[in-house]
Amino acid sequence: MTEEELAQEFNDIVTSGDPLNVVIRSTVVIERELTLLIEECVHTPSALKSMDMTYNQTASLAVALGVHPRLLPPLNALGKIRNRFAHQLIKTFSKNDADNFYKSFHQEDKDIITKVFTMARGRSTLFKGIPKSPAAMEPVERFALCVLSLRAAIIAAREMARREREKISKAMAPHQSQS
Repeated sequence: MTEEELAQEFNDIVTSGDPLNVVIRSTVVIERELTLLIEECVHTPSALKSMDMTYNQTASLAVALGVHPRLLPPLNALGKIRNRFAHQLIKTFSKNDADNFYKSFHQEDKDIITKVFTMARGRSTLFKGIPKSPAAMEPVERFALCVLSLRAAIIAAREMARREREKISKAMAPHQSQS
């Protein structure tokens, strides 16, 4: 799946409105993004396959390799929500679920989520009829907004990892040609 296809799939998931679909499938995409970041950071990505890491292990390793540590609480909260939905067959996403997920974000990230939402809402006709703040959104919509923000942060970390790897490769190139 290409980056564009993954982005479209993710957008389709988070806008579906079906809480079970949004929670389960958005977590799968987030885990895939974390895996891509990890693969970007290691020398031999194929060696990771035999590790059979859990979601929480994947999230922790991604933080160790470049995702900002303040994102680990929302990554872990997302995993817990996904497990609860998957194992208890919950079909609704409550205000309490949305509140708890939002609270797992660092204050700086909450401010970013609110600022981006406010800017996008003010500049687009797509947001007519949408509440003026994330707190007033329907719970599943607020969850989707937070997951979108989380994915954006992971993509930014992936890009930083890719650039760092390119710098290292360029720095190593003269040394490799001498051997």
